[in-house]
Amino acid sequence: MEARERIAFALFKTDYPPQMRADIQMDQLGQIRTEFGSVTLTADLTIDWNEKRTEYLLKADAALSEMDAIVAERRGA
Repeated sequence: MEARERIAFALFKTDYPPQMRADIQMDQLGQIRTEFGSVTLTADLTIDWNEKRTEYLLKADAALSEMDAIVAERRGA
């Protein structure tokens, strides 16, 4: 998986509560169930990722562009 998609997926995971983030892996997408006290949250991450992938790839592009600018500034300083 390229850096751009890894960054996008990391951003995508922030949509979910901290208790779920550790269990979300790109190579194991599908339904995930998490208990929150007496409530069980079920999410189909494959559908969610497919719907939001483009949005998060654009955010990853912006992050990578900014990182390139930071590196360029520091090399020039």
